[in-house]
Amino acid sequence: MIAAEQSTRLPRKVLLGTCIFPHYGNYPGLDKRLKQIEHIFTKMGVEAKSKHPHKSLDLMLLPEHAVTGGGRPGTENTAADKAMPWDGQIADFFGAQAKKYNSYIAVPMHEVRDGKFYNSIVLVDRSGKRAGVYDKCFPVVDETWNGLEDGITPGEKLPVFDCDFGRVGFQICFDMSNDALWKKLEDEKAELVAWCTASPQTIQPQMRALKHKYWIVSSTMRNNATVFQPATGFIHAQTTDHNGVLLSEIDLSYLQIPWMPALRNGKGFSEKFGDKVGFKYSEREDGGLFWSNDPKMSIDEMAKELGLYERHTRVERSHELNPHW
Repeated sequence: MIAAEQSTRLPRKVLLGTCIFPHYGNYPGLDKRLKQIEHIFTKMGVEAKSKHPHKSLDLMLLPEHAVTGGGRPGTENTAADKAMPWDGQIADFFGAQAKKYNSYIAVPMHEVRDGKFYNSIVLVDRSGKRAGVYDKCFPVVDETWNGLEDGITPGEKLPVFDCDFGRVGFQICFDMSNDALWKKLEDEKAELVAWCTASPQTIQPQMRALKHKYWIVSSTMRNNATVFQPATGFIHAQTTDHNGVLLSEIDLSYLQIPWMPALRNGKGFSEKFGDKVGFKYSEREDGGLFWSNDPKMSIDEMAKELGLYERHTRVERSHELNPHW
């Protein structure tokens, strides 16, 4: 009962590096800020080498306006006071870091571009080149109620990037509140959404991950940085350490399976396949997310051997048998 086009979902492991970076207070200057970020990346790199010695980081991310955030004494702290051009020191630094760790990097900053000021995430690829940019589409209304984040220009596009490990989209802080953005990311077949934010919310991203069926990873300024599972909304991994980093391996090939007798709360999989399968199951939620750790066997093949099928299959069949809806 598994759809034919989904019958070959072999493992697609992705190693994420995220963090809590409380860049409050006055801006220390670009040199010091980049040193702070370099320290974060060093911690990610050390942990990656220790726990995943045969794999590079795939995506490293920072919280909202990590490069440029902070107060500027003697200024009005407008977007114009904070925004910086990409080319030059910033591009050189992140290009070198991407090459060093052989990783994509999501770089949040106030960027000046064509005479306008944006709250942006610049995506740098593994070779150190700028692969694209997402501009925050829904900046917060500022305290005067007459502008957006003291002069930020709202974004007009919602790109999804084809990275070498999967399709990645971005959102920034208050974008979380706009249903249309998250639906469009689903329509564009995003598999992972990186949410770079000043707000550490968890309920809304859990809801988005459950509804739209993509992984979400947050990077924040306080409280938590979290990886949320698709289709369930479960918390896959989380750090609450002040100035903490979080490394988490996810799999873009997964099944979301509801309670069934043969599943036995996940034991049906583990007893049959051992550590060749990974999962997170919730008895309270009557279901879980399952993925294969065997590069030669898909999670679909495993489910088929056990006579199990996905939740959406049951929902679709229920609709077919009910002519009134």
